[in-house]
Amino acid sequence: MTNKTKHMKKNESKKNNNKKRAVKNTAHNKKKSQDKFDFNNEIVIGVNVINNKNKDKHENKKNNLKSSNKSSNKSSNKKTEKKGQKEKNKKVKNTKKNNNKIKKVKKIFEIIILALIVILTSIFIMTTPLFNITQIEVSGNKKISTERIESLSQISLNTNTFKYTKKGIIKNIKEDPYIEAVKIRRVLPNKLSIQVEERIPTFNIIYGSSNVFINNQGYILEITNENINLPTIIGCSSIQDEIIPGERLNSNDLEKMNTVLKIFESAQVNEISNEITSINIENKENFVIIMENEGKTVYLGDATNINDRMLMLKEILTKEKGKVGEVFLDNLNKIYFRDQI
Repeated sequence: MTNKTKHMKKNESKKNNNKKRAVKNTAHNKKKSQDKFDFNNEIVIGVNVINNKNKDKHENKKNNLKSSNKSSNKSSNKKTEKKGQKEKNKKVKNTKKNNNKIKKVKKIFEIIILALIVILTSIFIMTTPLFNITQIEVSGNKKISTERIESLSQISLNTNTFKYTKKGIIKNIKEDPYIEAVKIRRVLPNKLSIQVEERIPTFNIIYGSSNVFINNQGYILEITNENINLPTIIGCSSIQDEIIPGERLNSNDLEKMNTVLKIFESAQVNEISNEITSINIENKENFVIIMENEGKTVYLGDATNINDRMLMLKEILTKEKGKVGEVFLDNLNKIYFRDQI
């Protein structure tokens, strides 16, 4: 064999080896390309499911991360918002406190100014002669004289009107038992008006040689030797030490006086009250009316159903006119007149 042929054989064998290598490489590359196919487009039994699970897990993780990030962002935003709100609230509270402090200071300042104005005004009013009393006007008095009321008031002319209190003047005037009520009115600048309401004597109580005038409320008005035409109350339990002008009869007598008033009211309705000279209240179970001009003594009992009793009394007075005797009305089932023997 020649060298050329040897050389040619070597080249052919090289070419064949190269071809084999190329075939192997192509086969190997095909395998690689087959191994690297698209799992999303190709369906491989036993492989595609596993890959989708992994993909879902991956996506879930991403979504969870996103949601957690969002929630964390939201929570952080909420925290910042809360902090901001707290700071705003603090600022509002601080401004309110400051405003309240300012208001308090203003109020204190206003009160001080007002107090100063009042003090200065009071000093001026109390010292100026403009308000000196030059005239006292009294009204409503009949029994008590104007001079008496002016004296009781203890008011001096040419004295500042505001040096006297209304309560003090009223208290002084009401020391007189005949004075029921007093009204004081300042007519500025220099006039004082006094209006009184007097108590009217309604009954007389005889104590020894004296007459004691009382009104319909049991107030003791006067102890006097004067005698005026008033119905006399007989049988009072108030002792002499309790008979003080300006005071009232004791509670026992006041209770009986309520019945006496009812008797007189009913007698007025029946037009026979002027005939009553006196009433004996000693026994509250049997009130006794004395009619001197008619010459009759009337026994009323406890004075219940007083209107019926007064109506019957009026009929008896008309029927027994001019006769002296006793009328028994204490028992409504047995009413009669008995002549005096």
